[in-house]
Amino acid sequence: MNKTEHVNIFDLPDFLVEELGIDTEEPLTFFVGDPDMIKVLERIEYFCLYEYEGTTYIISTADSGDCADDIFIELLDKFVEGSEFWENPDHETWDAYDSADIAIAFRNGSGYNYSIFEYTEPLDLTKYYWI
Repeated sequence: MNKTEHVNIFDLPDFLVEELGIDTEEPLTFFVGDPDMIKVLERIEYFCLYEYEGTTYIISTADSGDCADDIFIELLDKFVEGSEFWENPDHETWDAYDSADIAIAFRNGSGYNYSIFEYTEPLDLTKYYWI
């Protein structure tokens, strides 16, 4: 299994900026189009998974250490690790995504169709101040 590392889009190491062709003046343009998305209640973060030299980089706008963002980082770790708590329901529709409290819309940066994953483990969301 690859090592996993979270990287904020505003703090990308130079090699990732080069590899991905990130506009350092406007890094959020990287997520323009149809990005992968994680939703916790009504808050949505965009993310991208990128494999490079044995490491899976999870690129997002989430900041480690910010309690509002820590939940996204924790859940994305579980998703990348293939946690059994992420279920892919039989009905892959935007209705399934919209009705879930915690969900991921994932196409891994390519194609037109998203796979919808819903998080099923009980999770105490009250420890996050933005809820």
